[in-house]
Amino acid sequence: MTKTFTRAMPLFAAVAVCIAGFANAAEIKLPQTISISAYNLGTGSYNETVGIGAAVKKKYGKDFRVIPANNDISRMTPLRSGQVQVSSMGSGVFFAQEGLFEFGDAKWGPQAFHVIAVNLPNASGGFYVSAKSGINNISDLKGKRVPRVRNAPSLSELARAYLAFGGLKWSDVKVVEVAGFGPMLRAFMQGQLDVAIATTLSTVPKRAHASPVGPIKWLPMPHDDKSGWQRMTDIVPFNIPITVDSGVAITKVNPLQGGHYPLPVIIAYPEKTSDDFAYNLAKAIVELYPEYKDSTPSSHGYQPTKDHFMTIHPYHAGAIKYYKEIGLWGADEEKRQQANLKRQKVLSDAFATFKKSSKASGKEFRAGWLKARSGALKKAGLATFTD
Repeated sequence: MTKTFTRAMPLFAAVAVCIAGFANAAEIKLPQTISISAYNLGTGSYNETVGIGAAVKKKYGKDFRVIPANNDISRMTPLRSGQVQVSSMGSGVFFAQEGLFEFGDAKWGPQAFHVIAVNLPNASGGFYVSAKSGINNISDLKGKRVPRVRNAPSLSELARAYLAFGGLKWSDVKVVEVAGFGPMLRAFMQGQLDVAIATTLSTVPKRAHASPVGPIKWLPMPHDDKSGWQRMTDIVPFNIPITVDSGVAITKVNPLQGGHYPLPVIIAYPEKTSDDFAYNLAKAIVELYPEYKDSTPSSHGYQPTKDHFMTIHPYHAGAIKYYKEIGLWGADEEKRQQANLKRQKVLSDAFATFKKSSKASGKEFRAGWLKARSGALKKAGLATFTD
């Protein structure tokens, strides 16, 4: 098994003992059908959800109804309408909470969801290049052809953040607009891009590695580069340092210092989801871990550690109850929880006030909201992640 977050390692033995202690606890109580919106068919996140559902079905006879969706809005819509109890989201969950990009529309605004569980896969997300390119660091991308995926703010913001790690902005590179993740891979393999973006667990870099532009190599994000990390997390605060020692173009002899974020994040609206449901779902995900951990290469990330709570999203009260029982929720986690709840309230209040007073629509509404959002966060002494 590859390395996980270094600071979390001492916790594993204790956590395993705690979880084992609950193995004979009262049967988990869940509704007959749990509905969850997730990524598209065939994606890692979709397959992970199916794996968890199969374990729940085998152990408790409950059904997981997984609804695949193309984007963040289509995953959040059935959650907000109550068609599903939970949603399995990616980095777009950050933009949903913050009311940014498509969530800056008058129909949406910042979403005050709570987290039930997250997966922290043993993988790094970042830039990869041809090993023959002469590009060794992110700063070397100045003047190079860098992709920006249209209508995919999650990917575009990650690319902007990775560039910031190397002290670069979009204006420092040759931006190449691509229509999606697949077109980005094809453009890279055809020599139309100098760099592409993926995670080390994705099958995408495997194809690039075997193509004529291969072999590939990953551009590192050294953990001792504090200024680089600060610049990056000023844009994507959910990114966490991780060292990976297996994957495409990665070995134990040549590990990669990079970063990753919770993927997926399983969320629910607290006003629509009871504490009892959140408690039992969190418990099922943790206690059935041995049953589904090998269902996909990335499913090992559901094993909970303290790092799972290092988000800027608050956790559901029911889930917190369970994490307290297994010894993972303490004073630091509660302090972070209160700060996260405060942030969601500031955002929700600011949006309600702006929407009530604004007569604008479309782009004008979104521009006005961004200004109001920035002002409210600054007044509360909170980071904007946009300025």
